[in-house]
Amino acid sequence: MVGLATEEQEIGLSFDPYIKAHGVKSVLGMPIVYQGELKGILYVENNLIPFAFTEKRVQILSILASQMAISLVLARQVKGSIQKAEKKSGEQQKRAEKAESNQKKQEEFIGKTL
Repeated sequence: MVGLATEEQEIGLSFDPYIKAHGVKSVLGMPIVYQGELKGILYVENNLIPFAFTEKRVQILSILASQMAISLVLARQVKGSIQKAEKKSGEQQKRAEKAESNQKKQEEFIGKTL
């Protein structure tokens, strides 16, 4: 977890041009982890007050990050399922079109031979 208490403090990010340009007073970076695997990063900033991210607020954000991790995993699973369904649907459509084409060819052949 990365934290910057005040704009003036010399902690890691205080030299960053974005931090200086936007007058960021407090910033917090927290990993979003699901089953030991990094799924994302939660980035929160406050440009009103220094020390905005107290221990209690960090605990709350940690709980929210856990819920975010679950949501990210489920969203990726749903996306994968949708992609598989679309692919399967496309393959079924191609088979149906081919069957229809074959049916027309058979009908034309029968019509010519009679």
